[in-house]
Amino acid sequence: SFLVPSFFGATSAYAASSLSQRFDKIASSIISDVTTHKIGFIITNTTTSVGSVTIEFCSNTPIIEDPCTFPIGFSASSTTISNQTGETGFSLHPSSTAHKIVLTRVPVNPTGVAATYDFSNITNPSANGTYFVRIRTYSSIDASGLDIQNGGVVIHINDALNVSGEVPPYINFCVAVAITSFDCSTAN
Repeated sequence: SFLVPSFFGATSAYAASSLSQRFDKIASSIISDVTTHKIGFIITNTTTSVGSVTIEFCSNTPIIEDPCTFPIGFSASSTTISNQTGETGFSLHPSSTAHKIVLTRVPVNPTGVAATYDFSNITNPSANGTYFVRIRTYSSIDASGLDIQNGGVVIHINDALNVSGEVPPYINFCVAVAITSFDCSTAN
């Protein structure tokens, strides 16, 4: 790493590090579908206790410092946690909204293993396009204060893809004394 001096007098107090191996595996990426999301990441900072995690859905950018524009039609207001692995013991915090899931637990130091959280009853945005998931960890139990680690994930929502086909029924008969490789053109 290296230090870049600030020539414009602007400094940043933002010092959170990145979560690693972030993903959002969606059971259905069709617009307006009610589906499940499996969100995963690794908390690499194992020296600071984690008491809460936020998972925020935005339509404009994954960059944590930028304001979040909420996706039209998206809703996580009826979500439940159906499974969790790795960093466990979380439940939904009452401050969760339609666009931000807040997980809470008694603060403990992370173990540095892969964590996954399965959320059911999430409604996809009502327009196809690229959307972003912002993930942050906090020491507090209510996602207050500065975040410890964060990261973004890009997802894409599509129109339904319908594929249909028809195989016309036909029967091909040939009568012969000898037919090679079931090919009627070789009939003798």
